[in-house]
Amino acid sequence: MAQVFADRFNSLDRCIKALESYGQTIGDSYCAFASTDPNADRQLINAQTAIAQAAARSAPVPTPAPAPKPIQLPDIIPNLPEIPDNRIPNPTTINPDNLPTIIDNVRGLFDGLSPIETTEKYFQQISRRNYDRSWDMLAPSYQQNTSLHPDGFNSYKAWWGDSVQSVEVLKTRLVSEAEDSAQVETSLRYTMTDGRTVDDGMVMTWVRDGDRWLCVATN
Repeated sequence: MAQVFADRFNSLDRCIKALESYGQTIGDSYCAFASTDPNADRQLINAQTAIAQAAARSAPVPTPAPAPKPIQLPDIIPNLPEIPDNRIPNPTTINPDNLPTIIDNVRGLFDGLSPIETTEKYFQQISRRNYDRSWDMLAPSYQQNTSLHPDGFNSYKAWWGDSVQSVEVLKTRLVSEAEDSAQVETSLRYTMTDGRTVDDGMVMTWVRDGDRWLCVATN
């Protein structure tokens, strides 16, 4: 013969609370809602359900882990000072056919001149300190005269550059002219680098070299 124990509670929550401990001993105990309506929901809660709900309520609520803080990484490459761009700009395209060599260009300045005009141009280049151009108006044999130019062009440039400030052609006279040679007498006024003014003259001997004249001697 089975025994049934019953108790009355004024609320379902109080019954469930008692069932949490009572159900530990009587596993088939339960709480049910009593009603005079036979069709009403009994709202039956057995001991296992009450105990499980109590355990869930008493379990500690896990604390969420804090979000990781962003890590500030140091710059791998430090800020470098701006380096000026000193590269040569793109050169302008030049047609090589229109660009003669330096020597040819210098020689071309004096092509087609008379012996007198060549003499005047020679001293004009010296006054302008274009010694490379005036040097190119001398014949190789005269350039290689070691008594006048012991160190070649360097001696020539040093004498004119260090001693003479400028030279002025006062007068020219054609002494003689043949097909391939000519002599020109010229009167000159030198302004020296020490401030003195010196008047002098010379006769220059020229020989034809293609379309121009080259000096081979002075006296």
